[in-house]
Amino acid sequence: MTSEQRNLDELLAGIRAAAERPFESGITMPPLSYTSPELLALEQEKVFSTQWVCVGRVEELPSVGDYFTVRVADEPIIIVRAEEHQIRALSNVCRHKWTQLLDGCGNTNRIVCPYHAWTYDLGGALVHTRFMDKSEAFEPSDCALPQIECDQWRGFIYVRIDGDGSSLAQQLRGLDARTFDYHMEDMTQICGGEEIWAANWKLLAENFTETYHVFHTHRDSIAKYSPTELTVIMDGDAAHSFGVNPVYKDAMEESPFEPFHPELSEQHQEEFCMIGLFPAQMIALAPDRMFYMCLTPLGPDRLHTKWGVACYDRNLSSEAAAGIEGIYQTINAEDRIRLERVQTSLKSRFASSGAISQYEKLNWEFTRYLARLLT
Repeated sequence: MTSEQRNLDELLAGIRAAAERPFESGITMPPLSYTSPELLALEQEKVFSTQWVCVGRVEELPSVGDYFTVRVADEPIIIVRAEEHQIRALSNVCRHKWTQLLDGCGNTNRIVCPYHAWTYDLGGALVHTRFMDKSEAFEPSDCALPQIECDQWRGFIYVRIDGDGSSLAQQLRGLDARTFDYHMEDMTQICGGEEIWAANWKLLAENFTETYHVFHTHRDSIAKYSPTELTVIMDGDAAHSFGVNPVYKDAMEESPFEPFHPELSEQHQEEFCMIGLFPAQMIALAPDRMFYMCLTPLGPDRLHTKWGVACYDRNLSSEAAAGIEGIYQTINAEDRIRLERVQTSLKSRFASSGAISQYEKLNWEFTRYLARLLT
């Protein structure tokens, strides 16, 4: 056994030990969980390759030919609105000599390789090549872009590379029962962005879903209308964690938390939900809007976050939209500086697992989820 494998086995034992503790005596995962290249490789194999992973919103692709590109488990993927108006996930690697076909986002009626111009339709079929007529090894019907399992829930798009296990609908049945009346599928994204943070992806997943840090880190922003001490932590399930806070509507002049869906319950009109959708999607769901993040690890100490804010108000003024965007940019900035600072300290010889607060139960459930898949 190599020293790297021995170290990984010891780390996995530490994660398993943290997961097996009751919540009342819960502790964080070992600090090495956030710096180990070997653990990240295992996460890519056992978590991101096998689980439903959120990649964006349906409204990003309103027209046939609209696309955006992502990486899941380091696999390049095209998310595209195909001819039949269906959203598909295709391999973003040319079947000839492995060139990445598309970058970023845009609209196209054909997917053309920038290297040798092999051309595919929006369903992934190879429809045109040049100078391949004398190749006895070439069979166009064998050269379609592989399709990756793709599904939708409440306006979000998900992919699963290794299509095995429960359907997306089955996996999110418990969460849907809690949140169906918000009708997130009827919301429209008004702002968002993509950023690279110098932190491990798990730090941001945990940070988003615990309210312990809100009273201090966000004392000048969200703490004013959703204080830590009013958090109610509920039990999650194998696919999600869940907590709620009452909303102080008068404390936020930038937004009255209206309008909301006519079917929204009276209880939900007065609170917002903090949701972790395992492995790497988080949602803060308010009566009138939701703020989400989708995370992609780029290394043990780097992550890509795709975030957005969607709301019901189709007549939102540009001034109001800018105000709402400013709120979430502030929240992101407040979190980013804290998490990047944590990342710089994780390799300290004095860093060790610490006790968790009563407001960090969603982190404890996240640890248990990872332990189930990794150990």
